[in-house]
Amino acid sequence: MLFFAWFACSPIMAPFCVAELSAGAETAGAPIKLIQHPPWLCVDSTRSLFCVFEASSTDVVRQIAMHCVLLRAVYQLIAAAASVDELLACLGEEENDASVEWETHKDGVDGSRRLRGTRYKEELLRLRKKSSTRVELETVGRHYPVTEKAVIVERAAAAMGVSPSTNGPTLGERPCPVQNDRVHIVLEHSLDSASGEATGGPVLRALCGKFVASSERQHVLARYALRQRPYVGTTSMPPEPAFVMVHLACVRRASFVFDPFAGTGGILVAAAHCGAVTLASDVDGRALQRGTRRGLASVQQRQQRQVAMRAYGADDLERANISNAEVEMPSMLTNFKIYGLRPPDRVRMNFASWDRALRTDSKKGTKGAVDNHPQRCEGFLDAIVTDPPYGIREPRKGVKESRDESPIVQQLERQVKYDSGKASGDQVGCCEGETIGQGRYTVADIVLDLLLFAAEALVIGGRLVLWYPSSSTQYNSEEIPSHPSLDLIHNIPQKVSLKIARHLLVFVKARPMPSPPPTRAMCASVRQAQDLRLLIGTTDLPENAEYMRYRQKLMRKREAAKRFHSLAVQCSTGTIDLVEPNKNIDGKGDDSGCTEVTCPIAETKTKNAMRKERSELIVKNRETKFQVEQQHRISK
Repeated sequence: MLFFAWFACSPIMAPFCVAELSAGAETAGAPIKLIQHPPWLCVDSTRSLFCVFEASSTDVVRQIAMHCVLLRAVYQLIAAAASVDELLACLGEEENDASVEWETHKDGVDGSRRLRGTRYKEELLRLRKKSSTRVELETVGRHYPVTEKAVIVERAAAAMGVSPSTNGPTLGERPCPVQNDRVHIVLEHSLDSASGEATGGPVLRALCGKFVASSERQHVLARYALRQRPYVGTTSMPPEPAFVMVHLACVRRASFVFDPFAGTGGILVAAAHCGAVTLASDVDGRALQRGTRRGLASVQQRQQRQVAMRAYGADDLERANISNAEVEMPSMLTNFKIYGLRPPDRVRMNFASWDRALRTDSKKGTKGAVDNHPQRCEGFLDAIVTDPPYGIREPRKGVKESRDESPIVQQLERQVKYDSGKASGDQVGCCEGETIGQGRYTVADIVLDLLLFAAEALVIGGRLVLWYPSSSTQYNSEEIPSHPSLDLIHNIPQKVSLKIARHLLVFVKARPMPSPPPTRAMCASVRQAQDLRLLIGTTDLPENAEYMRYRQKLMRKREAAKRFHSLAVQCSTGTIDLVEPNKNIDGKGDDSGCTEVTCPIAETKTKNAMRKERSELIVKNRETKFQVEQQHRISK
């Protein structure tokens, strides 16, 4: 059976739509076949919001829709064409026409501009038996007047030989939730070739189908929004990319999912929603608890926690077993408790020493496992999903340990101590007897360690999903390391800024570990990746007229701010002479002479004072916005 998917996502997530659809089919245990012919069909989600595919049944499609967050709905294909007239002609062809294939669809190799579903005749006969059929028209890329829509709907109903329903919802009413017996016609227009005054270009494709299933996109994104999450950080993963990563990892119920750079646990929230058993680790144990002292003392972070808690009533907090102290100082576990999800098992671990921390030897301990051939733990994880640090907003830290110390992780079931004073050379919140130093841990080393660990820890068919940061213009595929047991199945770029892009890498373990296992040098990348900060400095800005206008305006503001602050500094050192015209007693200007006046001494605002003012302004604006939303909610 043929179906077509209608995607709905933010523009930055458009490249992942088709990949998530295919992964959802594998998770449901029923792979699909993407239809790439005729040529006017497009399977590139960056160029089209629709994708035609073949699946075994409607029940399978409903299961696939449950594992997609970038999907709006799925429809059973009745007919498709490259234009509106050809679609209406295809719907109006009779059964005795020898050129029509009723039971099989054309493969499009002959350049056909039409496509029919495999059960076109069956669906058409069923619709004709009904007294009336609801036919709806939706457009993408252009706004149609109501009269023009009505004309196309009447022509489509006449071509199919059905009687259009007239008792549908009127303007302003909600449509009936039962859509199984509705026929939907969707027209997609080109935006690239649209003229300056036109609302859309020519029709790229026209599709006609019957509604089958919709995704839980709106419900999921609204429930797991970051603004309603009590414990978040500066780099917490938003729900949309987090669910995409989990879906590309084919996470099912009871899957074991590990995030070695968990942070605040945004990715593991999505994995727990899918029913997975989650494991979290991070080099900074404070992130796995309640955060750093600076974050706890931040006015913005405190307001974020208050705003998030206001979204839940007293009954919800009592049902989640959240105490008053936890309301004031939430932790990672608070997020899972308030969503009713199983919390992750947390460990504090330096992933740079994973080969010693996660390999065991019952006789000689960890150190003996390294010296002798280690007994590797192979095949205990179903997925590894992580977003390693890039070193821009969050530093890449490595733990400096002595050779005699064991790298085995420390359980975080006890409370992390926050010292009031700052000891020189010590990191606040460390475990007893351990010192954290900032060792250099590059992105290339992180990705290589992830591949080596995944080759040992994943089961056959398990997946490794991670983000790889790079330059938007200087990226080379030879920067990615490889392993004989892992296959790279997806390498999807996403533009973060004009200079930075990150690639979502998806590896699948297709083969067991070879014997002898490959060395680190054998798996290293062919080309050494440069540091991201250096790449930002050496990458030239691409041509972008809108950005250049914005940059010029920004530079003018900065120059004005510099002049103002330099004037304030001069005033703070003493007095400066300003010249203004003399004024007589009547207040009228007199150009006969000038006088010198003294500028009062102005206070010089430090950088910290300016940052504090900006923080207070953000807090005030956020509080005002929340009050407006609350009043609007009450008025409804």
